[in-house]
Amino acid sequence: MKSVKIIVLITFVLIVLSGCDELVKKDVDIPINFNVTQNVVVPGDSDPNKDTEFVSAGEYDILSHPDVANAIGTPDKIKKVKITEIFYEFKNFSGNVDADITGNFVFPKDTKLSFDYDTEEQFYIGPVRVANADLFNELYTLDENFDNINSYLSTATIFYHAFIGSSTDNPAIFDIVLKVSATVTVEASLDFEGNYN
Repeated sequence: MKSVKIIVLITFVLIVLSGCDELVKKDVDIPINFNVTQNVVVPGDSDPNKDTEFVSAGEYDILSHPDVANAIGTPDKIKKVKITEIFYEFKNFSGNVDADITGNFVFPKDTKLSFDYDTEEQFYIGPVRVANADLFNELYTLDENFDNINSYLSTATIFYHAFIGSSTDNPAIFDIVLKVSATVTVEASLDFEGNYN
C-alpha cells in the first residue's frame, strides 16, 4: 500500500513538472515609444514673402522596437497597433528667424503613402514660427483620431508619415521630430514564469 502511494506521488510530480515546460500563448499589450525625425531644407528666394512648398517624409518599423522584437518572432504575431499619442517639435533651426510654416501631417490609412486624399489621413498645423518653436522647446500635440492609421498599422507594421507644407521668409532649415506613443498587442508564447519564449 505504501509503495502504491509513492508511485502515485511520483507520477503526480512528474505530470506537474512536465506541464511546466509547456508554453502558453497569450495576447500581450506592449507599450512603446519611438521618435521619427524629418529634415527639411527650404532654400531662400529673391522674394522673401513668397510661399515655398516642401515635402518631407519619415518612417519607423514597429518590428524593430526592442520590446516588440523580444516578444515575437514573426510579424503575423502582431494582432493590433494602437497609436495613443503623437507629439511633434521643431529642432536644429537655421535660416531666416521670421520663417513661418503651415501644412499637413499625412499618414496612410490603407496603403503606403501615395499622396492621395482617399487613402490618407491629413492633419493641418500652423502657422508656426519655426525659430521660436526651436528656441523655446515648444512641444505640440497632434490631437486627432488615429483609428484609420491604427487599422493600417495592424497589418503593415511600418509607421509612414510625411509633412506637406509651405514656408515664408526663407531660407529655413530644421528638423520635424514626431514623438509617438503606442500599444502593440501581440500573440506571445510565455513559459510558466511569464518569460517570452
